[in-house]
Amino acid sequence: RELILQELKETNKESPYINCNKVIYAYSSNICELFVNKIKNGHIVYVGGLADGAIGIASAINAFYTRFDETTYYYPFFVRKTEKNGRFIEQCFSMIPVVNADSPAIIVDDVLTTGYSIAKAAAAINREWGYKPTLAVVLVDNEMGGKEFLLKKHGIECRSIFTRKEILG
Repeated sequence: RELILQELKETNKESPYINCNKVIYAYSSNICELFVNKIKNGHIVYVGGLADGAIGIASAINAFYTRFDETTYYYPFFVRKTEKNGRFIEQCFSMIPVVNADSPAIIVDDVLTTGYSIAKAAAAINREWGYKPTLAVVLVDNEMGGKEFLLKKHGIECRSIFTRKEILG
């Protein structure tokens, strides 16, 4: 945790925008451990979100943890905009078919700002899979009201590994 926090501080010391890309790919096994500690629940879990922020995290969690954790299977998915019947909608993609609507889909993302990206992913999951996500986990909470928005408007608890204040001081 401290190594990742230090790297985030170093990477972001010159910019108000929190950039997690370098950390996610350079420390993917460490990042996975931090995420899994926030979501572990002992059964099948679909882990993903909007493509930009979630693919690296969800794929790494699947690669590292499905092999070592015999109680939970982490299946990656992502949500991206696709054309359907002449209009663009957010659509879910997963290599593993959804078992049933009781299989939780946990949304992961690199940075939480307004909560809008997580809300869009949740709406797509609900529409396509019939499951209403209630948990999201992010690497960094930008502390701009996203957590409160998600809980109040969408019933989604959002857990963060780091906060903007921890990184930027």
